[in-house]
Amino acid sequence: MAEKNRSWKRVIAGLLALTLVVGNVPANVGVGGLFGRTAIVASAASTTVTWNDSDITETGDRSCTKDGVTMNVTGDMWDFDDKNFTCGTFTSTVGNFTKIEVTALGLSNMGSGWTVSNHKATWTGTASSTVSFGGSGIMDGIWGMGDGVTIVFTVEAPTVNVSGVELNKTETTLTVNGNETLTATVSPDDAANKTVTWSSNNEAVATVDADGVVTAVSAGTANITATATNGTADTSDDKTATCAVTVNADVQTWTSGDCTVTLDNEGKLTVSKTEGKENGNMADYSSSSNRPWNNVREQITSVEIKDSVTNIGASAFLECSNLASVTIPNSVTNIGINAFLECSNLASVTIPESVTSIGDFAFFGCSDLASVTIPNSVTSIGGAAFASCTGLTSVTIPNSVTSIGNNAFNGCSGLTSITIPNSVTNIGNYAFAYCYGLTSVTIPDSVTSIGGAAFSGCSGL
Repeated sequence: MAEKNRSWKRVIAGLLALTLVVGNVPANVGVGGLFGRTAIVASAASTTVTWNDSDITETGDRSCTKDGVTMNVTGDMWDFDDKNFTCGTFTSTVGNFTKIEVTALGLSNMGSGWTVSNHKATWTGTASSTVSFGGSGIMDGIWGMGDGVTIVFTVEAPTVNVSGVELNKTETTLTVNGNETLTATVSPDDAANKTVTWSSNNEAVATVDADGVVTAVSAGTANITATATNGTADTSDDKTATCAVTVNADVQTWTSGDCTVTLDNEGKLTVSKTEGKENGNMADYSSSSNRPWNNVREQITSVEIKDSVTNIGASAFLECSNLASVTIPNSVTNIGINAFLECSNLASVTIPESVTSIGDFAFFGCSDLASVTIPNSVTSIGGAAFASCTGLTSVTIPNSVTSIGNNAFNGCSGLTSITIPNSVTNIGNYAFAYCYGLTSVTIPDSVTSIGGAAFSGCSGL
């Protein structure tokens, strides 16, 4: 029997095509040994894998497995009978056979009795991973001396549909000409089609490109939608996720009490007394959500308070986590409750001589604050005013202070020493509790009251 020319190719891209080339097949001969010595696998990423002899079983029923894909054949591949032939049973672990196509290329004449009655025969089956020819399944059409016969097995790879898509953000705020990249995650991880398309419902406000980059065009709102599809004409199973985008003008302006507050596109927030107003007091806010600039708090990197402003309102800059520097003028007399609470990026602050009162929790949780000088004008330090300022290593308390509030420096673990001036008469509860690094404290005779647990947890004392 003539040598068989045999090779398999596997191309992963929706449908998996497996091609077997068999040369010089004489009629009326059963051909066994389906798998040859070597086969090439070309993946979607254009990497090449070789199926070697060690991957192939030649004895008995033939099979070949590589990278989790197995093709099996049971019985002879061909069994010719007059003009008809039957085929053994083929199975695949990849997916379901959808078609077997046999094409005769240049069949040779064996004499006047041998002709080509049909150059192409096709079997299209039901969704089954096992194909068997014989009986009513006989394929008719190719007979005579076969020379260059190609048999193409088309196998439908299992399709994993998209079940959902998520965005890294569901809302964001930009200024005009600003941009931000959204990322979409398609599930499951092995979904057959993980392509995402992007769209904006208001391109006059914000646009989005094919990579999810959102660009702010003008002030207003827009919804940016990521759509994941299974790649079919039927869009009923498409999955979507949306991010609400708010675009603010280049310079944003708000009113706060007697003051005007502006934020530029560089992140600088400026507070100034509104023209015509008698006082320069900012409004007090019960929480950060009540501030008109709360939705852009993460954009604020610096604060400049202009002369003539007299009061920094309660919660004015609470949780402005990217705020790094603050300028406070000599006109300010009061720093309100929670004014700079949890401004974790604030590294330094200069409190001017005009300030007489520092409110409760004013600088609570400013973990990057390394040093602070309290001026001689201050008479009281509010409760927890500098609590949890873990980076604070130095603090100067002036002779003007008469009372140190409850928890004023609680949890300032970086403090190593503290000198309390002889003007102080009262040290509040837990005032210096859990200052683990504190090794030295000087308490003057003027102190008449030390609150409960004032130095609790100061293991270095």
